[in-house]
Amino acid sequence: MDYNNQDLSELEFELDSLPPLFEYLKTPFDVASANYNKYIVTEVSATVETHYGTFDNAIVIEFMNAYKDIVRSYLVEGFGEVKREYFFSGEEEPAGTSSIEKVE
Repeated sequence: MDYNNQDLSELEFELDSLPPLFEYLKTPFDVASANYNKYIVTEVSATVETHYGTFDNAIVIEFMNAYKDIVRSYLVEGFGEVKREYFFSGEEEPAGTSSIEKVE
C-alpha cells in the first residue's frame, strides 16, 4: 500500500483496527509467577537507562528460548517497550541491545 498520500487519521484508524499479536502483560500479576506468552515478570520497579533517558518504575519481562538464550524487555507506562536485551545462554553481558532513542 502507498501510505504517502493518505490522511494521518486514516492511518491511525487502520492501525487501531489491527488485531493485537499478543499481550505482554495483563494485570494483576506477581513477580516471577506471571507467565504471558512465555514471558516471566522479573521486576516491577526497575530503573532502566536508554539513549532517550533514564526511566524509573519499569516492568522487566524475560523470555527463555529452547537454547536457554534470554530476551529481556523493559516496559514503561506511557512509552511501551523502551529497551530489549538479548543474552546468549550463560552469558552475563547482553550480546545485543535495542533501546528507544527519541519520541516524535
